[in-house]
Amino acid sequence: MSMMIHQSGIDAAINAQADGFSGATLSYVDLFDGNNKIKRLDLVGVQVIEPSRIYVVAQDSTTESYDVTKMDFITDGGVLFATVQHDDGSVIQSKGSTTTLILAEQLNLSAAPGSVAPSGDVSIYAPQATESLLGTAEIATQDEANGTTDDTRFITPKKLYNRTATTSRRGVVELATQSETDAGTSTSRVITAATLKSRLASFTRNATETIKGFVEIATQTEANGGTDDTKAITPKKLNSRTATESRRGVAEVATQAEANAGTDDSRIITPKKLWSILTSKFARIDVRPKFSQGINTGGKPIFFSESGDSNIDHIWHDDAGNVYHFVSDGELNQTGSANIKVGGIQLSSGARVTAISDSATSTSKTTLATSYAVDVARDDGTRQATESTRGQAEIATQSEVDAGTTHTRMVTPKTLASRLNSFARNATESIKGFVEIATQAEVNAGTNDSNAVTPKKLRAGFSYNFSSDHGYMALPSWLGGFIFQWGISVTGADGTSVVTFPVTFPTSTFITLMNSFEARFVSTDTYTSIGEYTQTSAKFYIARNNSGVIIGLRWFAIGH
Repeated sequence: MSMMIHQSGIDAAINAQADGFSGATLSYVDLFDGNNKIKRLDLVGVQVIEPSRIYVVAQDSTTESYDVTKMDFITDGGVLFATVQHDDGSVIQSKGSTTTLILAEQLNLSAAPGSVAPSGDVSIYAPQATESLLGTAEIATQDEANGTTDDTRFITPKKLYNRTATTSRRGVVELATQSETDAGTSTSRVITAATLKSRLASFTRNATETIKGFVEIATQTEANGGTDDTKAITPKKLNSRTATESRRGVAEVATQAEANAGTDDSRIITPKKLWSILTSKFARIDVRPKFSQGINTGGKPIFFSESGDSNIDHIWHDDAGNVYHFVSDGELNQTGSANIKVGGIQLSSGARVTAISDSATSTSKTTLATSYAVDVARDDGTRQATESTRGQAEIATQSEVDAGTTHTRMVTPKTLASRLNSFARNATESIKGFVEIATQAEVNAGTNDSNAVTPKKLRAGFSYNFSSDHGYMALPSWLGGFIFQWGISVTGADGTSVVTFPVTFPTSTFITLMNSFEARFVSTDTYTSIGEYTQTSAKFYIARNNSGVIIGLRWFAIGH
C-alpha cells in the first residue's frame, strides 16, 4: 500500500508556517469505495511521533456496511493533504452492519523534504496503547498481572482469575463453604453473611477442656457427686459440699462444747480442743464408790476378818475426808489397801463405770482408761483417729492437703483456706477456674471478657412469629432490641383499617408503612395514607372515587 502527499497539502503546511504556526492540522479522513465517496470521519487521534511519522485514528460505530479502497486525509482547513490506497485498488478495510470500524494507521513519510508530490510506504499498525492513545498492547504474564507496576500490558480473564487476594495483595476471592468457615483455617476465602451467622450460632456449644463455650451451673447433688465434668460449681455449692466419711469436702471447726459432747459427726476437732478432751476425760482419777443407805454401823468399821490388831480386813469411813477406806490385812482405820471387784460403779453424776482398761483403742463409754492407756493415747500416739474411733492425728502439711490423698492427718484452717483459694481462682483462656455470670448490661456492652453468658441473657428478648398473614421478629437487646412487625388487612367501607400489632412495642413505635396489593385499585383515583399509631396499633386510610369497596393492604412497622 502506498501514500501520495499532494501539492495542496504541502502548500497548506508551508502557508501555516508562514503565518506563524508550526504546520497544518489533519482533522478528517474521507473514505472511498473506488471513486465513490462513502463518508467523512473525524480524526479522533492525531499524533506526530517524529518528523517522518504521523499516527492517525478514526472510528465509525454506525450500522452501515461498506468496503474502503482509498482514504483521503484532510486538514482542518479542508485541504487534501495525502491519499492512501493499494496500488491495485484492492480493499484496505471492510465494515459490517454490526461492527465498528477503527482506523489506526501510521503514515511513514519517506520522501525527501521539499518534494512536490512525494510518495512512500504506508505501514498500518498501531503504536503502544496508552490512556489517551488507541494502540496495541502485549498480554501480561501471570507475575506481571499479580504485580502493581506494569501499566502497558493488559490482563486476560485467565490471568485475572488467577490473581487471588492475599494479605499483601488485592485480587479476586472465592467464597468459603460452611465447613471452611467452621474450621477457621482458610486464609484465601471470604465468609458470607449466611456462613458467618451459622458459625456464630455454633458458639452456643458447651465448654470442654479444649473448646470454649457455655457452662451450666451444677446442682448440689452434682457438686457432691464429684463425677460430672461438664458443669461449673458456684461458691455456694462448694460451701455446701461438706466432708463425710465417704466424700471429700469442706468442714467446720467444732466448738469445745461440741467436741466434749462427742455427738457431732460433721465438724472437725482442732488439736487444742482434742487436748482439752483428753485431759478432762482420760486423766487418772480416784474412784470412790458410795454405799447406799441401809448399812448402819454407828460409825464403826465393818469387819470381814481379824487376826490380830495389824491383820484386819475392814472398811471404815473417814468423816474428815468423807472417804471410805477398804483395808486388807492392815491396822484399824489405816489407809485403804484392798482391791475392790464389782460389776460396775454408779457415780453420783449418774455415769456408770463397768471396767477399767489399759487399752488405748477401746471405744466403750463405760470403761475407764488407766493412766497407762491415757499416756499411750496422748504421748505415744498409738491411738490413731479414724471415722469410727476417737484418737490423735497428725497435722497434714500443705502439700499433703493439696494432694488430697492422705486419710490419717488433720487439716488446719490455714491449709484448708490455702487449698480452697486454689479452687477459687478465676477462669481464663488458659486456666480452669470459677466464672461469674455476666449481667445483661455486660452482655449488651460486649466488652467484658471474663464473665460467662447464660442462654437467657444471650437470647435477651429475641423472639419471632411467622404466621401466614402476619408476624414479628424481636432482636435481642445486645443487637439494639428492635422489633419488626408485618401483616395484611382490609379496609372497611369507610376506607379505613385499624391494625392491632401482633406484639406491643415496649418503648415506642418508630415508623409504619402500608400499600394496597389489589391491582384493580392502584390508579390515580386511589390514595393511601397512614393515620395515628401507638405502641399497640396503627390506623390506615385508602381514599378512592369508587367508595364502598373493600381493599386489601399490606403493612409494616418498626419499633423498639
